[in-house]
Amino acid sequence: MMSIPDVEDLRACRNDRDRAEWLLSAPLAFILSEIMPIRRALMSAGFQGGLQYLEAEIQFLNRPRNPDANYDPVMIRAARGDLRRIAAGAAS
Repeated sequence: MMSIPDVEDLRACRNDRDRAEWLLSAPLAFILSEIMPIRRALMSAGFQGGLQYLEAEIQFLNRPRNPDANYDPVMIRAARGDLRRIAAGAAS
């Protein structure tokens, strides 16, 4: 059973790798509902990779759909890939 995400857990992360893992595991609905506290936590930690990912997710969800009702996934795949590399231990 997955635990319920909590912004306090994000604030308690010790490094960018842990923050990236937290962001990748948090449901998008939670991220959207807690966007400002999450953004503040990432800013406080100085985690630019996390802020860029967060911005990409928001832009992706707010952009108009293509005429065939599909979203263009290129931008978000790149942002998620960057965050996955950080979660895997690459420098942020």
